[in-house]
Amino acid sequence: MRLISSLALLIVLFTLALPIRGDEARVDLLPAPADWRSELIDMPPPFAPTLDYEGQLHVKFSPTWRQFDAADGWTYAFVWRVVPQEVDAARLESDLETYFGGLMTAVGAERYPDKAVPTVAELQAVEPDDPWLQQWRGTVRTWNPFGDGEPVTLHFEIREMGCRLSEKPQQTLLFLVSKAPRTAPVWASSLRGLVAGAQC
Repeated sequence: MRLISSLALLIVLFTLALPIRGDEARVDLLPAPADWRSELIDMPPPFAPTLDYEGQLHVKFSPTWRQFDAADGWTYAFVWRVVPQEVDAARLESDLETYFGGLMTAVGAERYPDKAVPTVAELQAVEPDDPWLQQWRGTVRTWNPFGDGEPVTLHFEIREMGCRLSEKPQQTLLFLVSKAPRTAPVWASSLRGLVAGAQC
């Protein structure tokens, strides 16, 4: 079962990843510790082709990401660097439901046909930290086909950088994610440490 899970993960996050060419492939928008694994995928991703974004998806997986039984399992971060458009909490809720609903279905629909549950996102806007344009926090309730198909609640902090106000406008959205609540140590010790290094 674990072998199948590993193969499914590779299929979605490696084989399905579209190649990025040119100088943009070498730009690291989210510097992270050396033991965090990186992925770079075109937007929209293959598992969520209806997402109305054009650009890149940069992903950084913490060493505990696959330790699903651990308190800080599912800890990772990703950036959408895309053509600018207006976003708010309602728009991002829909986007995250499409994103994670598509990801979980791509990985686990055949393995766990009786365990899939609808993906539900709930976000609220909060006062943004300087110099971020907008900021949100909330949860995504979904299921975990990378593990045993169990339900999982992911906690989020989302920030929009001011990149669309620059000379070369583009939209950069940073997503911090963990199974651990936002008050847990992993947020202060790992996830929020990524914020200062995020780039347009």
